[in-house]
Formats: sequence, C-alpha cells, structure tokens
Amino acid sequence: MKLFSSFALFSLQIEARKPNVILLNTDDFGIGDFTIYNREAKVPTPNIDRIGNEGVKFLGASSASSRCSPSRYMLMTGRYSMEDIEARIINQGEPHLGEMFKKAGYKTGIFGKQQPIPNGILPENATNEDKEAIWGRNKEALKYKMEVGKFPNTLTVNQKFGYYVQTEPPQLLDYDYSFTQRGLCCAPGLHFENGRSTEPAETWVKLQPYPETAQEENYNPNGHNFPYTGYFGPEGHMENMTDPYEITNYCGWARQTIAGKTFDSREVEQENTSKLEKFIEDNHESPFFAYYGMNNGHAPFNTPLRFRNETEVGLFGEVILEADELVGRILDKLEEHDIADDTLVIFMCDNGPTTIGHKIKSEWGHNQWLLDLPESRVGPARTVELKGYKNGMGEASHRAPFLWRYPRKFAPRIIYEPKVQVSTVDIYATLAELIDYDLGCNEAPDSRSFLSYLETGEASEEIKKKPIMTHAFSQGNESEKKNAAIRKGNMKYNPGSKELFNTEWDPEETHNYYGEESFAKFQSYLDQYLIDWLNHIDAREEATKRGADKENCYPQFERFNWL
Repeated sequence: MKLFSSFALFSLQIEARKPNVILLNTDDFGIGDFTIYNREAKVPTPNIDRIGNEGVKFLGASSASSRCSPSRYMLMTGRYSMEDIEARIINQGEPHLGEMFKKAGYKTGIFGKQQPIPNGILPENATNEDKEAIWGRNKEALKYKMEVGKFPNTLTVNQKFGYYVQTEPPQLLDYDYSFTQRGLCCAPGLHFENGRSTEPAETWVKLQPYPETAQEENYNPNGHNFPYTGYFGPEGHMENMTDPYEITNYCGWARQTIAGKTFDSREVEQENTSKLEKFIEDNHESPFFAYYGMNNGHAPFNTPLRFRNETEVGLFGEVILEADELVGRILDKLEEHDIADDTLVIFMCDNGPTTIGHKIKSEWGHNQWLLDLPESRVGPARTVELKGYKNGMGEASHRAPFLWRYPRKFAPRIIYEPKVQVSTVDIYATLAELIDYDLGCNEAPDSRSFLSYLETGEASEEIKKKPIMTHAFSQGNESEKKNAAIRKGNMKYNPGSKELFNTEWDPEETHNYYGEESFAKFQSYLDQYLIDWLNHIDAREEATKRGADKENCYPQFERFNWL
C-alpha cells in the first residue's frame, strides 16, 4: 500500500508540474522548405519533422502578418496591430508573453532576434556628444539613401570602440536572461548578454564575399547578386573605415562596420543555441520559458563553413540544414536532462518566403511554395503550390509551418480543417490556459485558446466561430486598404486587392469570387464586418494604451457577442 501511495504521489507531482515552453520562431522560410510539409523538399529535416511527427502538425495555420516585426508583435502580445507600418515595439507596461510567464513563476529567456523587444544600443557610458554624433550620421545616411538609392557606410552610426549596452535591455520586459544580436544591417558585430555586449567593439570589419569562394567579379553594381551575399568575420578585419561612401553590391547594407574581434556572422546561430542549451541546463529543475528568434531563413543565409556544399540547394539549403541541426541539439538537451516529455516545443515561422524563392527554385529545383495535403472532403491527397510572398496577402504569405510537441499532453495528430481558422495570435491565450494562468484585463484580447484542439483534435466553439485577420505591410499604400484581410470559415477576403477565395477547395487561389453576383451579399457582409472590427481595435488600443491600462477593461468586439 505504501509503495502504491508513493507511486500515486509521484504521478500527481508529474501531472502538477507546469510544462517548460520553448518557442522557436524562424524567419522567412516557406512551408515547403521542410520535408514534413513537402515530400519533394530537397533538404532532409529529420529533427524539425520529429516535432510534428511526435506532436501536433497544423496544415492550415496562419501567421498574423507577412512581415517580420508586426508578425512577432502580434504573437508576443496576443493583440492585432493592423497599421500599415513596418516596425512594431513592445513598450514597458504593455502585456506580453515574457511578462505572463514571469508572473506565472517561470524563469524566462530570450535568444537571437529579439524583435519586437526594443533593441536600441549605445556605447557604454555614452556622452551627449556621442549621441549627437550618432543621430547626425543617421540623418546623413538617410539623406544619402534618398539621393543615391543605397546606404553608404555612414549608416554604421555607432563608430566608437568599446563596450555597448542596450538602451532597454530585455530584463526591463521580464526576461531573466537574454542573449541577442541586432542583426547584420548597420549595427556593430556584437552579441548582447543581459543588456551588455559580451566583448568590446575594437576593430573595423569589411563585408566579405559569401560563400567564401565567391570573387569580386561575381557581384554587379545593380545589387542583384543571388546566390552571392556577404558575411562579417575575422578575414575582414581592418584598422579604420576606408571609405565612408563606399556602396556595397553584396546586400543592401553598410559594407563596413565595427565589431568584436571574435564576432563571425556565420557562427551567430551556433552561439545562440549554445546559450539556449546552457539556459536549459541551468533551469531544468523548474519551469522555464525560452523564446528563440532564429535568424535561419533570412538573408544573407550565413552558416558555418562546415555546411558548405552539403546539400543540393546551395547556400539556402545550408541554412535549412543548420536550422534542423540546431533543433536537434535543443531536443537532445531536453532528453539529456530527462525533461523532453515535460517540455512544449513549438516550431513556426514569422511569415512566408521572399521573392528570392523563385531564384532558389530556378537554380536548385527547391520549391518553397509546395504543400502536401491529405485526403479530405474535397478530394484525394494532393500536393498544391501556394501563391504569395513576404509582405503580401497570398496564401503562402501567411500559411506557415506550425508544429507543437508536448508528449505529456498532446498525442501525435495532423490537424487539417480548412473551415476552422488558427492564427499565431492565438498562441498567447493557448499557452495561458496550458499553464493555468488567468489573463488579466486587456491582456491578449484578440487571442483565442486552441488548447482543446491540441489535446483532442476537436476545436472549441470559439475557435470554430470567430474569424481571424491577417496583415500585410503594403509599403505605405494604406489608402488602398491592402494591409488587412479577414478569414472566416474557409473563405479569405482581402478588399484592398479585391480578392475573395475559398482556400479549402482552392488553396492555390486560382478562382477569385470577388464581384460575382452569387457572392455579393456575403462580400458586403465581410466588408462591413472587417471595417467594424478594425474600428473596434483602433478604439480599444487607444483607450487601453495597447493594454498598458490594466484597469480600464475594454469590452470585446460586439459581433462576437452574437456567436
């Protein structure tokens, strides 16, 4: 009896333990980049596939936006942000995932691309004179860009050697630990750990040809140099900036910057993953939340030298290969500490592929837009080719990889129900329910929990009936209203581009019902629905200061009361 009681107590302790959560958010991949979604994919991805094969694989989930910053903002806040602007920032006081997990007693960490967490930097102990020089160079670089069409090296506004600090380190937004970078564009080559660079910037570095075998003659003045890009590493070290107005033909960035002596852009994701592994080691005995914004998938496609020529898809295939290896390392670390079954691992992408995907397809035969669909009520199993790009409204712009592995609670299953819409905005409320966290006033107001969908394969009435929105950055054409679409049931409606598609019967978007008489009433209904919803969100965000006002509980969208 005593043995039975001890076993029962142990079982209850396991059941009561809150799950660890690791959210892996990749960058600019297409759903067809991974063999779990596309049997014709040219690069094997066994570790990424494992997350879906041993967990829940969604075939029709949508990213909230087809642009990096708004997509990540909506994911991390659980609130729609449909303005036609490129960048988003989470300000102190506004509810977000890091705060939620911190309040729930978790150790929290953020790694890699920290957007939309603020990422401004300054020299340590910067003077007013330093700040004025930085702003002056920024103004000059932007003026030059307007006149010439490309950024000069003066876009490298930080030119002072020494340590750098983040002006708003992630610790101010409830992350106990952070290891991040600002990215290769116009920023020093430095890693930032808990708000301070891990080493001083003490050398200038010049962008080098990438892959390393590329020659100067491979690059041409118009900048369309695929498959050649550039990297920052020790081979490019130099004492001073050699030409403030040198224009790069490698990428759209400054060609010269300052850096730490050990910084190598090809090794960035290896460094990030090593720090995440250490975070897991240090916190494996208590619940932790780790957000890893993986740069994999985003140009300039830098990877360590050992990946060179290891795939059929050139330098882009090497990025896929590295991403899969990193996922494998993370899964292995969880198993090493016997917490793999107690950890939810989410693998996703912020948005769809860029137009470079056509060059990847032409050069190597790898198609980022292919998606294998199972047999369903519309017909037999088939492989479809989606349309759309990053910043767009096509199906491939938002339909992205979405894999959830949590062996303790989620049995392996494939979820494909085109009439039931799931969005990355819904991650927030789903995680809140999973860890028994009660959402506060104005916290994640647009997020709907789909936990029952994950656990049973059956969606809740809320998930079935409430529509979702998807966003695109329309490059300033807000007057054309191309930046917001509504998805209700199996229909997707974008009034700005005059498109109405049935994505269940026609995921390749070949038949546009917009303007057809038989859909006139439904189209008019969706028009007004979208206008009312957007107006509601605008009013709510102003009244609640994007959720920072936690006392002024704002009512939900009126139409949702009728569901």
